[in-house]
Amino acid sequence: MAFLQDVSVRGGASKLFAEALRLAKNDGFDGLLSYADLRFGSGNVYMKCGFEQVNDSKINYWYSDGSQRLDRFLFRAQGGMSEKDVAKSAGVRIIHGAGNLVFRLSAQ
Repeated sequence: MAFLQDVSVRGGASKLFAEALRLAKNDGFDGLLSYADLRFGSGNVYMKCGFEQVNDSKINYWYSDGSQRLDRFLFRAQGGMSEKDVAKSAGVRIIHGAGNLVFRLSAQ
């Protein structure tokens, strides 16, 4: 979801999720799964829209070259080197996130 600054749509999230759930059901899926990035909120919108929290991803992390955030999978262990060593040889530093909460909305 994304919102324009100074724009409010009353019930926008529940309308969006209701339509996504309808489309998922039509395509044979049994629900929706979504992640709340705890850097930006606590996931309350999911709870208000009927989702249940099903997991907590704990702390997550990326790497940075000082100007951009880089996915940690770019620095996977390889050639006998650990992830930490691969990142160090690439000259990047680890940056930590706040984790994610995982939410599910059942189509039943």
